[in-house]
Amino acid sequence: MVLFVLICVISRLLPNLELTRWVSMQQEMGVKDLVKKFNSIIFRLKKSPVAGKDASTLCRSICMGNEVEEYSRIKMVFILLFAFLCSVNAQFLDEHFEIVQTFDLNSVGQVQYIGANQKQQLFVGDLLQPKVFMFSPDGKMEKVIGGKGKGPGEFLSIGGLWIFEDTLFVLVRVGLRITAFAPPEYDVSFTIDLNLINGKLPTPAGDASLALGIGLNGLWKTSRGFFITYGSPYSPANLQKAHELEMHLVNKDGKVVTTTPLFKLQDKEMFVIRKGKSFMVGVMPLGVVPIIQFYNGKFYWLNNNNTSINVTDGNGNLVRRIPLPLLQKVKVHHSVLEEMFSLYGYSRKYSLLDFKRQGVTFPEYFPYIVNFIVDGDLRIWYATYTEKGRQYSWRIVDEDGKLIKQFILPRTIVFIYSKGEYVYALQMTEEGIAKILKLEGNF
Repeated sequence: MVLFVLICVISRLLPNLELTRWVSMQQEMGVKDLVKKFNSIIFRLKKSPVAGKDASTLCRSICMGNEVEEYSRIKMVFILLFAFLCSVNAQFLDEHFEIVQTFDLNSVGQVQYIGANQKQQLFVGDLLQPKVFMFSPDGKMEKVIGGKGKGPGEFLSIGGLWIFEDTLFVLVRVGLRITAFAPPEYDVSFTIDLNLINGKLPTPAGDASLALGIGLNGLWKTSRGFFITYGSPYSPANLQKAHELEMHLVNKDGKVVTTTPLFKLQDKEMFVIRKGKSFMVGVMPLGVVPIIQFYNGKFYWLNNNNTSINVTDGNGNLVRRIPLPLLQKVKVHHSVLEEMFSLYGYSRKYSLLDFKRQGVTFPEYFPYIVNFIVDGDLRIWYATYTEKGRQYSWRIVDEDGKLIKQFILPRTIVFIYSKGEYVYALQMTEEGIAKILKLEGNF
């Protein structure tokens, strides 16, 4: 009903625009773009004699269908449009999901990866601090695990986290160790030292971009030991070589079990800028990213420019390939590339032109896949980019790649984790990640 009223009011405010054209416009434009457009109009009109029009007169004009000056008309449209975008999000979630619980992340800098135990306590790894935040099933923060440092139970860099038999395992990249935190208090239980594998370091799959919301994880625990992804750090000797992630099995004592990797995939795409004898390496905006999920003893993995998901067992045997339907190439809009450039933090020192002068070639098309998860029914949920990258088109397919459900969500909502009958989504604000939604779908 609210949605209908909003559309009716906006149609009165925009008598010279077809409603269908307006709906199409709002789907393609993010709130940030609307703010910029609105501000530019305000700059041109702020000396208008109607700029001081009082609210009561404006409301009477709208309700009675009288002519409304351009300034007031645009201002009201913007307010209603913002409410419309929010109501669309809420309406879709209300129709297709039950929000079981909301976890506010006011203390979390940036979500790296999440996990849940059998009691439905939620563990959120923080990429920036680095710490692990533990939340109760009712959404309250119970404890902060770890902290920045080199001591027992402390981290300088988290390479991943995993819950196994309700014990929290954290991969500590700087220090090469795995630290276990046992229930119920989740204090430090024991530590396992790790070694390099052929000069490679533990390297999580995923992407640290705030725009994507893809978790960085490189640790999975089973009864056999620990599965860890390893990659090569960049050096002057390998700048021009292809970088790969390798999946290896490490036993409970930290010794490598696999002589050859269970599988390999391309590591996240980077760009290199040289300056004299020094060089800078950064993550390529909208570049190739490895995505790995683990469910029921099997790995589901791909690079985001692939059109199918590989399913591998714990011995490295390929079980199946799941084709992903309805994939298409979507050209990258320049404004989106600029936004991604800013989100990665590059714009603080460089411009896109600076990078192009150095020979850096940015992607012409979006990658096929944004992210995917595997749910309790072994269905694949994957997101693709829509035109201009302002929204994600989500598809749910079975193990044979047969389409079950398709829907569109704004890119402020990204599914990142599944446990049992629940899926977990990040809901982000323009400034960053705001909350985690624990959801139960009705399809």
